[in-house]
Amino acid sequence: MKLDFRAGLVSFALAAGVGQTWAQTPAPAKPEAQPAVAPPAADLPSAEKVMERFIEVTGGRENYAKLKTRIVKGTFEMPAMNMKGQTTMTVGDGGRMLMVMDLPGFGVQKTGSDGTTVWDMNPMMGPRIITGPERDMMVRSSTLSEALDWKAFYTKVECVTVQDVNGKPCYEVHATDKEGRVTKTFYGKESGLAVKASATMPSQMGEMQVDMSIEDYKDVGGVLLPHKITQTMMGQQIVMATEKIEANPTIPDETFALPPEIKKLLEQPSTPPTPAPTAPGKTDPVPPGKK
Repeated sequence: MKLDFRAGLVSFALAAGVGQTWAQTPAPAKPEAQPAVAPPAADLPSAEKVMERFIEVTGGRENYAKLKTRIVKGTFEMPAMNMKGQTTMTVGDGGRMLMVMDLPGFGVQKTGSDGTTVWDMNPMMGPRIITGPERDMMVRSSTLSEALDWKAFYTKVECVTVQDVNGKPCYEVHATDKEGRVTKTFYGKESGLAVKASATMPSQMGEMQVDMSIEDYKDVGGVLLPHKITQTMMGQQIVMATEKIEANPTIPDETFALPPEIKKLLEQPSTPPTPAPTAPGKTDPVPPGKK
């Protein structure tokens, strides 16, 4: 069985602006256009108002902007499989990050970025360079200002209805990213907090539907961050709990250095494309001048 917990653990470990997580493209320095905000239905606030209220009730833009680095330590557990492990996420500036997951019986998995190359070292599948939509998701999730910059990540946001979540009314907001993926986030009508989210995420195993229950908000450096996330993915439930969050610690640059195994992969020449096979009953054309 392949185990890949990174999709949910990145959002859990960063625990920053969880109401606006999971878009699949990194933010440009200056957004080319503002997201289209659909007119709200009768008696519904605009999506922009709901999302901005989330920022306000969890600490405000000024306090979010003060968070430059972060170290998050916690646990992740799969009750159905009786499995429990430890995780540490270190986040620096410029898209740099290092996530270490230690699962007894499975081994230590590391995922990181030096700000340019995003990589993964899995004890079952070995080292690899992460590319494509999966890389974009990791880059986006490694941005501590993600909650503030939500307008740069979406082409459309819409508050569509009010739904009950755990017996409390919540605004359901749909946010469409530049690849057309829709993230559904549920914000408490009274609290303003994100309490549930659902999205399709890219991974090494392909597209995966991920649902999250978000709770236990606590103050960290002036910002309320969730300390417990219950994730359902591929029929499995993963409970992720934060034990400690350090706000603005000093992190040595070597923390984000590429491992030797990843450097070796970068030094390898690119594999040339495989020629298309010749159709049955046909032969390859003879190049001019050759018989």
